[in-house]
Amino acid sequence: MGVIDLGTGKFQLRFEDGAQIEYILRRADWHIIGCPVPLQKWLIGHLLDKLELKSLLLWVRLKNVPLELQHTEGIEYIASDLGKPICMGSKLEAGGCTV
Repeated sequence: MGVIDLGTGKFQLRFEDGAQIEYILRRADWHIIGCPVPLQKWLIGHLLDKLELKSLLLWVRLKNVPLELQHTEGIEYIASDLGKPICMGSKLEAGGCTV
């Protein structure tokens, strides 16, 4: 894989074959130095200044959650304003959560 700096915070990634490209695009959550990096397949004629984000995976740490909401349904209720929760931390899944 090769990386070309296009300036203004944009980079072009060059891959050896289509299998590498498909693997990279299938895995939606890429991070560099702890920052989420949205990736999009470039097509001829597309402008690089218009990234079309459909979704973005991110981790959210909730603090000071009231005791009555420290269960799966309660956390899903709180997090639903951000989007659809798809995974929760191990402390909650094990039946306990520290505030």
